Amino acid sequence: MWHGVKSFFHILIVFQSLIFVVYLFSHKDVRKLSKLVLISFLIVIAITEIGGFFNHFLELKTLIIREAPFLLYVDLPFNFVYTPLLYFYVISLTNKDFSFKKQYWAHFVPFIISIVYITAKFYTLELNQARELIAGNDFISRAEHNFLEFIEHFQFFCYAILSLVVIKNYRINIKNAFSSVKKINLSWLNFVIWGLITWKFIRFMDYLLWLTMDNISINILYIMYISAEITFLIFITLLFLKGLKQPLVFFGIIEETVKGKYKKNGLPDFKKKLYEKKIKQYMEDEKPYLDSLLNIKGLATMLSMPTHHLSHVINSNINQKFFDFINSYRIEESKRLLEQYNPREKTILEILYESGFNSKSVYNTAFKKHTGLTPTQYREKSSSKTP
Repeated sequence: MWHGVKSFFHILIVFQSLIFVVYLFSHKDVRKLSKLVLISFLIVIAITEIGGFFNHFLELKTLIIREAPFLLYVDLPFNFVYTPLLYFYVISLTNKDFSFKKQYWAHFVPFIISIVYITAKFYTLELNQARELIAGNDFISRAEHNFLEFIEHFQFFCYAILSLVVIKNYRINIKNAFSSVKKINLSWLNFVIWGLITWKFIRFMDYLLWLTMDNISINILYIMYISAEITFLIFITLLFLKGLKQPLVFFGIIEETVKGKYKKNGLPDFKKKLYEKKIKQYMEDEKPYLDSLLNIKGLATMLSMPTHHLSHVINSNINQKFFDFINSYRIEESKRLLEQYNPREKTILEILYESGFNSKSVYNTAFKKHTGLTPTQYREKSSSKTP
């Protein structure tokens, strides 16, 4: 029974991945390299899951051993491919200039080594020898199996952590270029990666229990294995659904981000002060912050100023990120409206949109950061002061 349940989830993940691949092939977009990396990731996932299906669908496994035994281990090398591909996908979404460089092939060394290993150990055998080896469970020794498991899990967690670091740095950088980041902060992808970490952790714990505890119930191991597959299925589905809900990032929204290094700008102090005065005057007079889609490139165009100079002055002279700088004006506008209108005249939701915000959660967080109060508390405090 348990093998049947395992087979069901393996084949379900295969279909889920391939449906996503078909959708991606049919979608025309500007980030072709990102799409290609994601398609490769999903195809590799499908290959590894087909391997699991072959191993746990016992009737099919018996047929394969008899007719085509070499099919059983085709998926093994691909266990070392999907995590580097996921990492490259994250990089491609966070870097508009991403291209596949020659040195990136080094990330696939474990994959290449495993191909050489399995070819030398298995694919050079005669058919009858291969059948006997599989039937006797002698293809891979316990020591070799443990080593491969360790390398696979170690590689996964390393790349997962690297992916999270890339996303974290990206989320810092976009605050130097955008005044509204909720739709482009890759929170969905961050969530998916944590889900995949959960999946792999359950699988690793399942393996450790099998390795170290001889008297543990086999049912517990099966339940852990299936729980891991369910977790993986959920988060690979979220990769599809959540990604599609953020098509701007999914297919290439990032036009310009500023890294925050300005040593080569050569802006003298007097010019930075002139720029600072010009920026603040423009913010007071024209109120560009009321545009919820305002970004640093757009503001630089309005000011007839190079984007990197604008970012430099905001970061060094005003000592804020672009995101916080714009939101500080929006908060002041919001405070003015909260003081001017009572709840019957304007709701807090109306005020947040009129102030330039487009997200209630971002508004509440920013408002409390700047005032120490929620918008409701601020309104109540302001009304209590009114004679």
